[in-house]
Amino acid sequence: MSQALASRYDRINDRARELISELMKIEVAGSKKRAQMIRVLTEMHSLFKSKPVELKFGKFEHFEGWLTDLIKPLTGLEKRSAYYYIHIGKHLLGKVTDEELEEMGIERAKELSKVAETKGKVTKEFVEKAMAMTVQDLKEEVRAIVFKGNPSHEQEKGGQWATIEIRGPQTWIGVIQAFLTYQRRQEGHKRSDAEIVGMFLDAEVKELKAAEDDRRKKIAGTG
Repeated sequence: MSQALASRYDRINDRARELISELMKIEVAGSKKRAQMIRVLTEMHSLFKSKPVELKFGKFEHFEGWLTDLIKPLTGLEKRSAYYYIHIGKHLLGKVTDEELEEMGIERAKELSKVAETKGKVTKEFVEKAMAMTVQDLKEEVRAIVFKGNPSHEQEKGGQWATIEIRGPQTWIGVIQAFLTYQRRQEGHKRSDAEIVGMFLDAEVKELKAAEDDRRKKIAGTG
């Protein structure tokens, strides 16, 4: 079994690194290799999850280390984006063609993967409809599909959906994005982005309050 897994690793790893070399020569956004990259990242992620804990692939025990090493030369593909690719691959490969993935682009693919994750499928008719819509209109429609039937997201319970732009230092934006990505991987789409950010902010406030309480106790103890 270990030998079979190692052989599969070598095959996927070789293809992934070949794609990275090709992507380094061109603009990623204009690349025609997007669907192939989605496929190899999804396959490798699945392979690492299926291996025995003690088994290493080359020098890598975990997918995270392999991914970091893979994309190091490619400034156009961040680790967060790679995990979007994997989510897309997990839910869309086999449901849409590679040609459709290339044509729709990553933003549309991300939205369609949410529908496939929630419903277990995405129809050809909806794919065609999504291709004809603006990304923003598609996001609004997908929200309605994904959260339909969840009382905390019904319009009569929470009002109309709204979108805001969050501006701030890249470090903090990165922290928030990483938290969103982590929660999505843990729970799917049970909660909206706003609720997840609310959780993050609530945790930050509690931590600050605890630190302030400790500071006051120390002052009171020395007074």
